[in-house]
Amino acid sequence: SVITAMVVNRDKEKANFKPEEYYECVIKIEYNGNSFEGKLLKTHNDVKFYDKDEIQDYMNMAEPTGEVVGITKTSVSSQAPLLLNLTELQKEAYSKYGYSPDVTLKYAQSLYMKKLISYPRTDCRYISSNVAKELPNNLKALAQIPEYSFHISKILSNTDILNKICKHANAYVNNEQLTDHHALITTDVPATFTDLSIGEKNIYMLISRRVVAIFMPSRIINKTKLICQFGGISTISKSQEVMHEGYSELIPVKGSNTYLPELSEGDKVAITDVFGEILETKPPAYYNYRTLLEDMENCVKFATESENEDILDNTSGIGQPS
Repeated sequence: SVITAMVVNRDKEKANFKPEEYYECVIKIEYNGNSFEGKLLKTHNDVKFYDKDEIQDYMNMAEPTGEVVGITKTSVSSQAPLLLNLTELQKEAYSKYGYSPDVTLKYAQSLYMKKLISYPRTDCRYISSNVAKELPNNLKALAQIPEYSFHISKILSNTDILNKICKHANAYVNNEQLTDHHALITTDVPATFTDLSIGEKNIYMLISRRVVAIFMPSRIINKTKLICQFGGISTISKSQEVMHEGYSELIPVKGSNTYLPELSEGDKVAITDVFGEILETKPPAYYNYRTLLEDMENCVKFATESENEDILDNTSGIGQPS
């Protein structure tokens, strides 16, 4: 089958993979008693060196003191992810709980039969404008859950927040993108967790947190890129700071805060230490349930002919959402 071929090909890729060694040069920098790290720049944004002698050649052009020659600050805002379809639910359930796709579907089907979630065998990640109008009732059914009560109280008391999702055009409501069934959502029937198995509760929480999250504010990160020049070499340093958690209070996002001192162009800086890191390219990982489902869904990237690519690009991937 096509899926077997994907797995076999990945195994061959991994078996035949030859790691390639490369190097990065980390430079410790000091400014007014504050220390931070930069990486030696080979070219614009490129810090990889494949020859140790090349790093030495660069460092021979370095001066012990230098200055800040460039600062770029950006604010990145991200909305909550789309609602779940079955494949996305299966991927999340595997990552968080180790459930196989079949086990996840079994729990979801049970929740559907108990009228707690919408039809689970869906490949759609959007809801219709009519379904969106009913979401306030669905939120009320979730308000009893301690993890959500504070957030839902704020949402239900703010008409602007409700209308943004329930009445206005937005990323989650799209009548044009609907297939046979809309995205997975919880219903207006309150869940009694004492009547659910642990697996059913876990799946219910994965679905419900997406429903609540689409009403929550965006996550905002401030990013800084700093370029320092020391004679004939330049270094790059990066930082990021979460300014507003937003929806990530419910849906964790990978990445932690990193900081740089407050600097301005022209500030004087000094090198205090230099060390190299030996790294190597990584082989493709063996498939697990999550990564296999992802590649089945995005199989167009494996197309070898433009005609096949066009066909696959207009499908939801290999197989059915079940």
